[in-house]
Amino acid sequence: MILVTDGNQTQGNDYVYSFPSNAVVFPVIVGDTTKVEDLKINQVNVNKYAFLKNKFPIEIYAQYSGEKSINATISISENETTIYRSVVSFSGKKNIQTINALLEANTVGLKKYKISISSGINEKNKVNNTKFVAIEVLDQRKEIALIASITHPDLGAIKRSIESNQQRKVVIVKPQELNSISNFDVCIFYQPTQASNTFIKQAQTQGINLFFITGKSTDYAVMNQFQSQLTFKMSNQKENFIPNYSSQFSLFSQEDISFNNFPPLENAFGTIKTNENVAVLLESKINNIATNMPLLCFSENGQKRIAFLIGENIWKWRVESHVQ
Repeated sequence: MILVTDGNQTQGNDYVYSFPSNAVVFPVIVGDTTKVEDLKINQVNVNKYAFLKNKFPIEIYAQYSGEKSINATISISENETTIYRSVVSFSGKKNIQTINALLEANTVGLKKYKISISSGINEKNKVNNTKFVAIEVLDQRKEIALIASITHPDLGAIKRSIESNQQRKVVIVKPQELNSISNFDVCIFYQPTQASNTFIKQAQTQGINLFFITGKSTDYAVMNQFQSQLTFKMSNQKENFIPNYSSQFSLFSQEDISFNNFPPLENAFGTIKTNENVAVLLESKINNIATNMPLLCFSENGQKRIAFLIGENIWKWRVESHVQ
């Protein structure tokens, strides 16, 4: 077998392992042994999908063959418009660079990007100076109904907190102003009363995720009627409940952000029993005495999720988090 080669393999399986072990190979060496300067984009890593109004990363591996110290420009363009540019340095000893760029997903659809490297050196081969990648931008915007019969500073604080993620839109609405909740992805019932009954039923029938927030105006007969995760036996007495982080919580990752320093929430005094499949993130304390009752908890059953926050005045938590 005669192997004609310049010693460089550009594609395919490694020819060292491509011949039978008993094969006789006669190599014929051809080509130019002169080393020339060359820049190339080795590899580009990018996710398949990005979400509208979010930033997404592109990771670029660039390589230089040569002995000089040079500067090269990495550019990313879309529809012939340059949207990112960075200057990197190479030398004989430092011949590989990794560039991490963050791009903005401004419109929905399939986006194609051209990644290029260039410099002032005289390259014989510029084909490897460019690579193309594509990413699909999806609109994952969620609409959330914040349903409340009363006005309260909590409503504005909840809306602003959720909408800090541009993929979320919160509509504050009174039960009597609602016709249907089918257009919403999540329903937050703030201090629910009998006026919310119809829409709680609709949400459960349609499999919409629920978040109940209680307070001094909550009708606990409604709370006991429409969910089975918690059982409420409440009095007319009011109490302040201090949050206490539960290190046993494992439903999702959430570190303790000094919850015990947050202002107390106000709610009716009584007993709250957890019945089934409830993960407690925050327990409550009264005057630093543990109640062994939930303050913030969650439950999952397949694709259905439900959350509970026991107490009003969470707007003070938002203020406290800014202070910290």
